[in-house]
Order: sequence, then structure tokens, then C-alpha cells
Amino acid sequence: VYAVVLKMLQNTALAEEATQDAYIKVWHNAGSYQRGKGTVLTWIISIARYRALDLMRHHKVRKETPLDDDDHHHDENSNIADSELAHPKL
Repeated sequence: VYAVVLKMLQNTALAEEATQDAYIKVWHNAGSYQRGKGTVLTWIISIARYRALDLMRHHKVRKETPLDDDDHHHDENSNIADSELAHPKL
């Protein structure tokens, strides 16, 4: 369970918090587990994942993706071509 939320959060303190909160919720809601919907482990992991998502929103945890400068490079000729496509001549 901890490994799943750690991979999501990339932060040990938040992963520990999510794991602990999930186990507390499991303890308090054990009677609501429904065998027909999946295994106990699946149920516990889903609770932990939702808690991790809540923490991500609260702490604004985001996985950063490096941007490639070439993807955002526009030369003068491409801007002219884009302009001509957007505004065709009559």
C-alpha cells in the first residue's frame, strides 16, 4: 500500500500520511467491504489511492515533465504560415 502511494506522491511524509489515513479508514469501515467487488487488498489500495489524490490536491503535488525547447520553438516563417492558414485570402 505504501509503495503505491509513494509512487503517486513522490514524498515520503505524504505517503506515510496517506497510508496511515487509509488504514484508519479501513479499520473504521471494515464492515462496508463487499467481497463481490474485489479482494481486500484491492479495496485497501483504492482507499489509499483516493487519500493520496486528496493529499496531492491539498498540497498541489505535481509530477513535473521537462519541456523540450524544440517543441515550443516557432520561427518567423512558421508564424506567417500559421497566420495565412488562420486567415485565408478571399
